Amino acid sequence: MNIIIERASEDDAIEIIKVRNKSFYEDFLDFGECPGYNISIDEMKKKIQKFVIYKISVDGKIIGDISIDIRENYFWIGCLEIIPEFQNFGIGTEVLKFIEEKHPEAKIWGLETPAQNYRNCCFYEKMGFVKVKDTQQSEKITLRTYEKINKN
Repeated sequence: MNIIIERASEDDAIEIIKVRNKSFYEDFLDFGECPGYNISIDEMKKKIQKFVIYKISVDGKIIGDISIDIRENYFWIGCLEIIPEFQNFGIGTEVLKFIEEKHPEAKIWGLETPAQNYRNCCFYEKMGFVKVKDTQQSEKITLRTYEKINKN
């Protein structure tokens, strides 16, 4: 499997939306809401302009992306998703290692994921992220905030 991780451009907006919709569909069904699900093309283009977004491709097909909001030395991961048929192949692990190597200036990495999504929580903890807090977002969703101190 040939995995390529590179900066996304506005030309990638439609494909990234399709990937996010496919990746976050189950969360949307489970929780009735998901900020990464079903966003407009204009909104996606604005995100590509505002944040650092890397597209993840396998054999020329976009299968995921990761977005980073750089706040001085604090780097916030807004989304990391891989479409279901490419999950459990170590791609997420490779992507997190890539961004940490690409951005050694980050002192702290942060992110949120639904606390009810056991798989996500286990993945981030395996990657060295530590639970900081839980915040009740709605009746159905508790968001778990994770952080990881960069050891560079």
